[in-house]
Amino acid sequence: MADSSFIRWQGRTIEQMGYAINTLLVSAIATVGFVVNKLLDGKIYCYSRFFMVWGCFLLLIAIFGLILLIINRLTDFRITTKIARKRETNNTKDLDLDRETSKKLGKRTWNLFYFAFAAFSLGEILVIIGVIICIA
Repeated sequence: MADSSFIRWQGRTIEQMGYAINTLLVSAIATVGFVVNKLLDGKIYCYSRFFMVWGCFLLLIAIFGLILLIINRLTDFRITTKIARKRETNNTKDLDLDRETSKKLGKRTWNLFYFAFAAFSLGEILVIIGVIICIA
């Protein structure tokens, strides 16, 4: 019973992380598009431009981090599939190595997520400060 509960919650965690990654990625791309559009209009000056450009730079870093995160997760899913297949066929060759690799990829997934979230948050804050300065 406890095992099925763990599997269910693990599945929900994977699902929710996918939603979070997608939300951050779409929001970051949309904000970069907004900033580029405003900068091309030529109506953004001095301090506002400074904050918006640096915010956009951080958002680009967040986008890059999120893309790395997606690639990392896909690699982890492939290895997890390989582990499950080996378990079903009783093939124990390199099974421990695959499990260790999967564990490392899982930790890297969370580290990349925290990094991307931090870059996204700071980038959004800087863009918001730039917009506030612009309209004030």
